Amino acid sequence: MGISKKSFVNLDLQGNELVNPTIGANADMTKAGSFQYNALANRLEYYNGATIETVANLNDITGVLDFQGGYDAATNTPDLTAPAPGTVKQGYYWVVTAAGTFFTEQLAIGDSLFAKVDDPSALTDWVIVQGNVDLASETTPGITYLASAAQVATGTETGAYAVNPATLQGKIDAQSFTAVIETVDWTLNAGVYEYTITHNLGLAPCASAYVDDSSVELSIYNGANVSVVYVNNLPTDIMTVSFVRSGGNL
Repeated sequence: MGISKKSFVNLDLQGNELVNPTIGANADMTKAGSFQYNALANRLEYYNGATIETVANLNDITGVLDFQGGYDAATNTPDLTAPAPGTVKQGYYWVVTAAGTFFTEQLAIGDSLFAKVDDPSALTDWVIVQGNVDLASETTPGITYLASAAQVATGTETGAYAVNPATLQGKIDAQSFTAVIETVDWTLNAGVYEYTITHNLGLAPCASAYVDDSSVELSIYNGANVSVVYVNNLPTDIMTVSFVRSGGNL
């Protein structure tokens, strides 16, 4: 006569361990304590003896990104500007595979679109991260560089360069020069008063002078780096003389 044995294991979850368990759809959620993964609703559920309750709604978990594939911005494929209800969830994201316009935003290949809310319907419902930025041009925003003082000085660089204020001021200063002549600065030479100005502009510049004295007639001789101002009478006030490199181009 054989001996029948029955074995019972009490899993109190206080030190015991389930190895490689799988939670699937439970066809008989009628026993208290039964639980399952509801794939249709994307949530974990349990039966409390009376009703099925939610353990965790995975759709409500924030901060989780779910890559959905490529997005053709030229044809709006898949449709992300007016998606069907329930097809776009918070955290879903796409990478642009063809350039185009998304609402009013220009997208380039490599950009990413992140849904901020479920069922987005406006540009403000999305976060756009640029992934492939081109060099800037006069019509296209993009990467640019700060021009060096030498590049600004020569003025021949046509690439994607920007000029900062200090470098631009250096360029302006190199193209112009202003001198103030006091009344005691003039030198009498053969009946004419003269004053020599060293401006080092490198080319015979254009010059303008102002003196508040109608009895004074003046003339200016311009050299490459030195100019001489002549007056017939000694001015009674200061004179301001301004020079700019010939052509006046910065």
